[in-house]
Amino acid sequence: MLGIETASKTIRALAKAGYDRIGRHLGINDQHLRKVLLDAGITSGLRRQVEAKTEPASDFSVAGSRIPRA
Repeated sequence: MLGIETASKTIRALAKAGYDRIGRHLGINDQHLRKVLLDAGITSGLRRQVEAKTEPASDFSVAGSRIPRA
């Protein structure tokens, strides 16, 4: 991958150089690509912002028993 040692570094380098369709060229899924770019603060080129519709649950139920979230 371009002589760069990790997929994440390659993704960041290509994004900063202005390349598009990076995931398709590297065979990386969209979720991985998006997370790497967002974690690096690279938001140019994102087509839409994703926001949660609801707040995460504070606890959940499994087979009738309540298990608190950590």
